Amino acid sequence: MKIEIVYRDLYESSGQLFIKQMTNEFNYCLLGYGDVMRKHLSNETDLGKQIKAYIDKGELIPDELTFEAIKYELIELDCENILLKSYPKNKEQVKLFKEYCSNMNIKLKRAWYMKGLNIMSNLEKVPKYSQMAAKYKSHEHIKLSSERSKTLNEKAIEELRQYCDITIFESESHGINYKEDEQRIKVTIHNTR
Repeated sequence: MKIEIVYRDLYESSGQLFIKQMTNEFNYCLLGYGDVMRKHLSNETDLGKQIKAYIDKGELIPDELTFEAIKYELIELDCENILLKSYPKNKEQVKLFKEYCSNMNIKLKRAWYMKGLNIMSNLEKVPKYSQMAAKYKSHEHIKLSSERSKTLNEKAIEELRQYCDITIFESESHGINYKEDEQRIKVTIHNTR
């Protein structure tokens, strides 16, 4: 089994273009951290019940528990090439994940970071941003979420740097200039094969 990891800054649509390329052209199976958590919560699995208990108390989900949820899905997934989205996020998660990959003879090939430059500029042109800004009635909330996401992504990339190759794709388009990003992503992927 081979795993590549992708991180994308909040509203960075280049990440969606990248995921589309990897899953459609290179036959990677996508496994997203958020999707895994939602699956366990909605199916009320044993892991889901444990996760919900922390959420209900307003506490952070322990790294060991998030790792167990990801590990469970990796075992269940029948796929040679996996694109793991937004996990691991911190030093402890990287350590747990890397140990697991080593023990299971899983090749951690590359981490990709779809980095949004000037994230808060031109976001009013992105439909998802406009919807969220209306929901929260505050651009400040969106800005804080965006900055938090970017900080976590950058920390995760630094932790992973010692274990695998890193490719950072910088974009200012936020999906506005889709065609230009799409071409740059295709070239970037092909240059790393």
